[in-house]
Amino acid sequence: MDPQRKVTSRIGGANRTFFIDLKQDPDGSHSIHITENKRRRNGSWDHVHIVLCQDEIPAFHDALTKVCCLLNEKMQLGNTHFLQQPQEVFTNTYKPWSPEEDIQLRELFRQNLSSRQIAAIMHRNKVAITSRLVQMGLKTYCDQEN
Repeated sequence: MDPQRKVTSRIGGANRTFFIDLKQDPDGSHSIHITENKRRRNGSWDHVHIVLCQDEIPAFHDALTKVCCLLNEKMQLGNTHFLQQPQEVFTNTYKPWSPEEDIQLRELFRQNLSSRQIAAIMHRNKVAITSRLVQMGLKTYCDQEN
């Protein structure tokens, strides 16, 4: 085993395998190396590598967790085609958050309203509400809705 490699996880099957390695770099920092090995029809292999530097890992983790939790939520609802559904239109979509909106969001959250209820009040989608609550340190992406 590579002396710099700390952890290896293998995920895969017959035609596609992923390796996820945590490595310590020469400067002492850590990086995550994700490798996909995919078998071509002619029997040869394609290799795709992704390297995440230590400072990129938290944002990658948050984004991946967010997507996985969303997928899990949709699958539990039996909605396997949720990506094809039309999106609701919210008037504040893509607008920056104002300090007043942050105060309103914090207050609505403290009233134990769900992200869906807050979204309707604030004219933003549920994912935007959840993301902002996470940024404010009030919840995590996988917190159960109240």
